[in-house]
Amino acid sequence: RQVFFVFMALTILIVCMNRIQSEEDIRKTIEVFVMGTILQTGLGWYEYFTGDYMYIDKARSITYAAEQLPVALMNNVNDFATLMLVTFIFSLYLFALEKNHIAKVLCLAYSASCITLILLSGSRANMIALLCVIGFYLLFSGRNKLFVGFLVAAVLLFVPGVSETIQEGTEINFQANSGSDFARMGLIENGFYFVKESYGFGIGAGQIEYYIKYKSLYNTAGATNMHNFWMEILTNYGIVIFIGYLIYYFKLIISAYIKSLKSNTNESSRKLNFTICSVLVGFIISCISSSSSAEYLWVLFAVFVSNYKLKFKEA
Repeated sequence: RQVFFVFMALTILIVCMNRIQSEEDIRKTIEVFVMGTILQTGLGWYEYFTGDYMYIDKARSITYAAEQLPVALMNNVNDFATLMLVTFIFSLYLFALEKNHIAKVLCLAYSASCITLILLSGSRANMIALLCVIGFYLLFSGRNKLFVGFLVAAVLLFVPGVSETIQEGTEINFQANSGSDFARMGLIENGFYFVKESYGFGIGAGQIEYYIKYKSLYNTAGATNMHNFWMEILTNYGIVIFIGYLIYYFKLIISAYIKSLKSNTNESSRKLNFTICSVLVGFIISCISSSSSAEYLWVLFAVFVSNYKLKFKEA
């Protein structure tokens, strides 16, 4: 499966770099992406209010229904929350671009819906990522500060138990002897163990679940899926590729942020690049609970790389 996703990622990257020729193309891609998440958001709310999970197996649906956790088509709460985080940022971008007041209100309402679903999902990494993105906006977003502050205040005021949810959701017990924290720590420790045993070269694409099931040194409470984007890359592909990926990732962030500050860049371009920078910053934390097998992530990365490529085209 991992080999397939590597092939798919390369294919998407090649297609996007050849098809995306301007920032207008990227804007249209973001609009299509947000429209595509409407179904996911609607399903998330439907699951929360009804407890009816149509797209996951019955055993897990009983567990999710007991806690009213939205999942939609993403198969688990963490991947769903990561999708909502990205959609929240893109919705703010579209809000900033829109001239029509009704469209602005809809974008703002959709952003608030995404924030609420992230909190309802109980995904701790995405709650922390959300707080980081909000802080990033409040520090660097200029005129959007007021609207982001308004959104946060509205959610805090009108969604019951939000403060308690954030406090409980962002607590991580590194000394746990059972539960999710215990399993995740075991998965991470096994990941480092496999990297060491492979002399830093990694165990190869698609091998993590097999290695954890049959060759693990640390207890994972039956969990075999790493569900940590960074650890998946490190464990699968080794230290050299992991460092190379990190360098390029931060190069994308720095490039987008610098471009968002340039005085000779038009307003639309500044907003686009700040949005891309915000997504990449939020994903640093968000992805510690998400799998690299989420297909839409590779589409986004391909679009962001295409945006980076435009810098050289303009030069």
